[in-house]
Amino acid sequence: SEASAHILQHLKPPQQQIFLWLVQLLGRVAHRTVKNQMSARNLALVWSPLLFDIDLSNPMTYISNTNKWSQILEVFITNAIPT
Repeated sequence: SEASAHILQHLKPPQQQIFLWLVQLLGRVAHRTVKNQMSARNLALVWSPLLFDIDLSNPMTYISNTNKWSQILEVFITNAIPT
């Protein structure tokens, strides 16, 4: 997606590699959702505030931004799930 490409373009190569490694790891975790209850969506909700600079000063903005970023991260994770 356009947002995914935008994120990767703004990361330096070492950051890109770490981000993509983490997404692959999260994809493997999500692949075992039946056993661990951690779907791509759940993982994205947990990890997006840690990975993206989300404004904490306004609770409504925080919720809105977390939703947006978690949806983007969920796409990355879903695309990384092994088949």
